[in-house]
Amino acid sequence: MSEQSQVKVKSRAEGASRVVSLVLAIVAILFLAAPVVTFILGVTALIVGIVSTRNANKEGRKPGMASAGITIAVIAIVLPLLYAVTTVSYSGIQERAREAQQVQQ
Repeated sequence: MSEQSQVKVKSRAEGASRVVSLVLAIVAILFLAAPVVTFILGVTALIVGIVSTRNANKEGRKPGMASAGITIAVIAIVLPLLYAVTTVSYSGIQERAREAQQVQQ
């Protein structure tokens, strides 16, 4: 394989990783009903996006899709954590309300 074709293959693979980052992040958002899956996909998309962005910056290319993948991945990571925190705090509030009702009776 010539050096030019090796560079072309490497460039395509790095471009594909930018798309993979974006696709994983979007799929993570679609799986919000399963927080563990969303978290795993989000972290994976974040890692692939960061690596793709670094590679794009080294090559002097724009990391557009990788940046979008990172942004959506961060949202996909934060939303399940936010859901977990609000669920736990809400259940604690409900428990305290039940205790207060029992004390009043």
